[in-house]
Amino acid sequence: MDEFCGDVRNFWGVSAKGYLTHCFDDLVLFGATYVFLFLAGSYRTWTLIHIPPAEDFPYSQRHSVKVLILGWLGLFPIVLFSVKYVSGSHDDFEWVAKPLASMAWLFSLWLLNMEVARDLRECWVLKVFWASSAVAGTVALPTVILSAQTNGYGLAFYVYLLHNLLYYGMAFLVFRYPHESREEVPELVGFGAADNEEIGVDGKLLKNSAQGFLTTLWRDRFMRLLAMFSPEKLYLAGAFLCMCGGVAMNGLGLVVVGRLFNNFYYPYSPDSARGYMREYCMVLMCVYMLSSTLNAAQATLVQLVGERMASRTRRKLFHNILRQETSFFDGCDPAHLVKVLQIDVALIQRTMGDHIFHGLHCVLNFMVAVSIMFVVSWKMALVVLSLSPVCLLVIRIQSFYAKKLSKERGSTMGATTLLVRETLENLRVVRALAAEARQVDQYKDLAADVYDLSLQTGMVNATSKSSATLVVQLAVALSLYVAGMAVLTRQVEVGYIITFAGVSILAMSSIAQFAPLVRQMTKALRATEEVLNLLDRTPEGAAM
Repeated sequence: MDEFCGDVRNFWGVSAKGYLTHCFDDLVLFGATYVFLFLAGSYRTWTLIHIPPAEDFPYSQRHSVKVLILGWLGLFPIVLFSVKYVSGSHDDFEWVAKPLASMAWLFSLWLLNMEVARDLRECWVLKVFWASSAVAGTVALPTVILSAQTNGYGLAFYVYLLHNLLYYGMAFLVFRYPHESREEVPELVGFGAADNEEIGVDGKLLKNSAQGFLTTLWRDRFMRLLAMFSPEKLYLAGAFLCMCGGVAMNGLGLVVVGRLFNNFYYPYSPDSARGYMREYCMVLMCVYMLSSTLNAAQATLVQLVGERMASRTRRKLFHNILRQETSFFDGCDPAHLVKVLQIDVALIQRTMGDHIFHGLHCVLNFMVAVSIMFVVSWKMALVVLSLSPVCLLVIRIQSFYAKKLSKERGSTMGATTLLVRETLENLRVVRALAAEARQVDQYKDLAADVYDLSLQTGMVNATSKSSATLVVQLAVALSLYVAGMAVLTRQVEVGYIITFAGVSILAMSSIAQFAPLVRQMTKALRATEEVLNLLDRTPEGAAM
């Protein structure tokens, strides 16, 4: 414990034991709050997923202030660690403590936005975490002061103090100014719903409500969709094994590339792991050929599965349609039935390859990439994983506000178009009432609104995109600095830095693809509802 917690100069207190040190404060006091947040917050997130969000995000000034404070609390641990790392006063345990702190506060920010998006008050999980963090900061304050007396009152000391002030501010805001729900939704909506019921925004149990991700309706449709592919389960198992092999080959290829770069950097090293450039190139070509073969086999099997399922489903569906009573066809358009038979079944066929297997591919890519990152350097992996939520959060905020302003601009332009159309269609009435000036004034007001919203959209796009780019560039610069120090101290070879960069990009791209994939999967499941209903429908005479 003492060796992990750092140099003896950092053992502030009566004794040089680990439980009286700054290491104890970060890993035990704050660590307990982080573990509580990740466990209880994950369960709370699962319950919130089943609640549809409000149509319009309930913005408020107090929510914006909370988001600002939580954003700073998520950034401060990395900023503090960077300052200490540059000055050489960091300890080994901070490679774990600071990224963990950053991820915990950003996770609390995400959980807060999930609560407010459903027009709920802050849950007890967030209140307990923020209050306990303020208490832990107060308990750790004497250690911070003793540290400053030992090592000097530098920038790190004042960052610590500002961090504590933000702790107190967040705890004060959540208890003094909680979110005011517009619909008076109970705080614990989402617990104890029946299996066949959906929960609305107003807290009532609804039937046949809108489908949300991982709701009961979503899960039922997803399981029924998988059941349609059950006769081809052996083919699906083979496709999954090919996909696993292809993902493993991709990771192995990046490792071999790193070894190959070591040959460029150390061409005459007597080390047995170097000096075999030709052999590594041959291995790399074999890996790429094997990966290509596995990917082709996976695509072939998935295509075969989809075609078999589509052919079988169309036969069953057509047979079931012909079994229906005559009155069924009186109120049903034949063109609509043809659309369900051809287009909707084709959509189900594409769902397996385009959505389900692609989602599994993203998950496996992320797991393999993160595993390789930790094998190369666990310190660099923690730095990258702690910075990635910040980058993704900034990009998400930018896209959210851009979409919101674009929606408002589209609505205003629609109102402008409607005004022009009504004015021209009823021009005789407008002239008879001498209302030309009033119509022109209304059009000017709407045109001014369109101009303001267009200007705001442009400003948001310009500033947020540049801010997102800056955050990503700063994250890259910090990662390169940490990687360079690892190379100079001979902790990591140069070639493995190339491997680390490759798997980092692979992990980030997998995460970026997963979010839109969930939306596409939800839309696809909603579109397949009519196919499933027609397959289950029985004629009225047969049902008696």
